[in-house]
Amino acid sequence: MEQEWRLKNGGLINAGVHGAGLRVQNKSYFSPQPRLAAMLPLGKATALRLYGSRMTQFLHLLSSSGIGLPTDLWVPATAKIKPGQAWQAGAGFDIEMKRLFDFSADVYFKYMTNLVSFSEGAFFLNDWQENVTIGNGRSYGLELMWKKSTPKTTAWVAYSLSWTDRQFDKINFGRRFPFKYDRRHDLKIVVSQKLTKWLSVSADWVFSSGFAFSIPLEQFNVDLTDIIFPPQVVEAIAFGQKNQYRMPNYHRLDISANINFGKRNLRHRIQLGVYNVYNRRNPLYYNVRTRYVNENYAIRAKKEFVQTTLIPFLPSLNYAVSF
Repeated sequence: MEQEWRLKNGGLINAGVHGAGLRVQNKSYFSPQPRLAAMLPLGKATALRLYGSRMTQFLHLLSSSGIGLPTDLWVPATAKIKPGQAWQAGAGFDIEMKRLFDFSADVYFKYMTNLVSFSEGAFFLNDWQENVTIGNGRSYGLELMWKKSTPKTTAWVAYSLSWTDRQFDKINFGRRFPFKYDRRHDLKIVVSQKLTKWLSVSADWVFSSGFAFSIPLEQFNVDLTDIIFPPQVVEAIAFGQKNQYRMPNYHRLDISANINFGKRNLRHRIQLGVYNVYNRRNPLYYNVRTRYVNENYAIRAKKEFVQTTLIPFLPSLNYAVSF
C-alpha cells in the first residue's frame, strides 16, 4: 500500500508499507516494511530529497574473504536462521541546470541485523547452519554524481566514499571488522561521443579501493593428546585481525566504437571494443605457492603469496541485426 501527496510548491511525499512473508520448516516469518520518501524543491533548479525504509531479505550471502578463490553462497532463511533485516535512511541534494549539467549528492546510513557468516574454523562440508554465527553490520557514506548531455555528447562522473563493517560474537573476538566489500573510494568516468550519423565512440574508466581480506600470518602445532583419542597433534593457522589487509587498488579503461547502418526495416550494428586497454593486472585473489630453495646445502620449502589475475587486455567484436 502507498499514498502520494503533491505539495503546492511542487514537492512530493510518498509513504507506504510493503508486506512480505515466508514459511519454511514449519516456521513462519512476516515482515511489515514501511517506506517514506520526500522531494522538496528549494528553487527552480534545486531540490532536497529525504528517504527512509525498512527491508527484509529471506536469503543470506555467505562470503569467504580469506586467501584463495573467493566463494559466495546464497542460503535461505530457515527455522534456525532468521531473515536479514535492514533500516536505511538518507538525504540527497539535486541541481538540474538545463543544457549545462546535472549534479546530485547523497548521504546514507544503513544498519543490518540477523546477518550470517561462517564461524572461524568452520568445516565447510558440514551442515552450513551449524557453522555460522549471527551478527550485525553497518554501511554509510557519500555519493556524488555529475552528468552533462548534449545531442552528440554524454559524459558523467560518479564518486562514492563509503564504509561497511560487520560484527559477530564468534569472529575477530567480537570486535567490528571491515567487510569484504568495504571499498573506501569508488570512481567511474564515462564519455560517449557521436561522430557521425553512423559512428559513435565511448570510453569508461573505473577505479576502486581494494577489498578487505585475511591472510595466514603463522602456523603452529597444537597438542590435543589430552582432548581427543587417539592422541593427535594438529596444525593450526593464525590469521590475526579479521580482514586487516587490502587488495591493490582496482582500475581499468574500456573503449568501444559502434557502427550503425542499414534501412529502417533492416538495421545492422557492429561494435568494436577493448576491455582493460592498458592491461592492468587486477588481482582476483592470492594463492599460497611452495617454492623449494637451496640454503646452506639443504633443500628448504619456502611459501610465498602469488597474485592471481583475471581478464587482461581483451578485444571484442559484436554484430547485431534488427528487422
